[in-house]
Amino acid sequence: MRKKCIPKRFISFFLLLCFFALNSSTVGTAFAADIPYFTCSADENTVVANDEVRIKVNASENNLIENIAAFRVTVSFDSSKLTFKRADTSSQVQDDAFQYHAQENKIIGIYACDGKTTPKLLGDCITFVFAVKEGTSIGETIVSTQIDQIVDWSVHKLGVVCSNEVKLQIEPPLSAKALLASLEPLQGTLKPNFSPNTANYSLSLPHSATSIEFNATAADEGKVNINRKTLEKAGTNTVITVTVTSADKKSKSQYFITVSRAEKEIAATSGNQSKTSKASSSNPQSKKQAAQTTSLANTSSAQATGNQPADGGVRNLYVVGNQMPAYLVGMLIACICMLVGVLAFLFFKKEKKEKHNK
Repeated sequence: MRKKCIPKRFISFFLLLCFFALNSSTVGTAFAADIPYFTCSADENTVVANDEVRIKVNASENNLIENIAAFRVTVSFDSSKLTFKRADTSSQVQDDAFQYHAQENKIIGIYACDGKTTPKLLGDCITFVFAVKEGTSIGETIVSTQIDQIVDWSVHKLGVVCSNEVKLQIEPPLSAKALLASLEPLQGTLKPNFSPNTANYSLSLPHSATSIEFNATAADEGKVNINRKTLEKAGTNTVITVTVTSADKKSKSQYFITVSRAEKEIAATSGNQSKTSKASSSNPQSKKQAAQTTSLANTSSAQATGNQPADGGVRNLYVVGNQMPAYLVGMLIACICMLVGVLAFLFFKKEKKEKHNK
């Protein structure tokens, strides 16, 4: 337990102020008795184990003719549920102007100016910081504050006592678990089936899908964040990350869904035709085969349609039979006959020579 000793000079000064106040025949009338000089509040009224609880003393001197020079504050609390840690002062409180002494379940503090000047106290001026004990029982606890012995700069005692009660609701500790309780896509089916302990999934969608959304909930009041909805272009994969933060904000986990978006069928056919065309243009043999195929197709078409006039009176011309000139045929036959004669002459000459040699 942190304790501070109150300097004797402040105790003497405070007692001196109280002495003059108690023996003064003039009582300050600047405040009406029902207007609170001080109020108290908590940053959070619902707390859990190990949380810090901040009880703030709020001052209001707007209606005072003379600023407050001194006062006493007493804070009472349940030490079985709360542990006092420290008292903080704002910049409007002079250095060492506030001193306090902490007991087991009570804090007594004295505010006294330096005797030269007194600042106007407005807003939060003193904050008492507590911590909720580990394993404390669930339920309500009360922090009570009382501010009295209020004296202004003219050494007039303001005859009021400001009492406040701050109620705190202690809840069960927040979970440290960072897991999904459910994960369901609005399109398609996850593979494998969802399990809180499985981190990686895949999902297939048609090329027409440009975005994907999920129904996702975290376990034990955790929070879920999904990094994106839009998908990459058709024929590519998109990795979607789901981040889970535990209720106590101390743990995180991540799940990953790889979304495969199918290719467009039209785009795929056009690509194949383009590849075939490029291959044909780069291969001479392919060019020749393509030309032959075209010629055969034209011939088949001609045979199917005969020699009928086409639309508009245009006739198709087809080559039928042997169109070689007659004189060329005669010359070819004569050449063949001469060649046969020469070969026969040489053959018989060779035979005759072999017989002569014998």
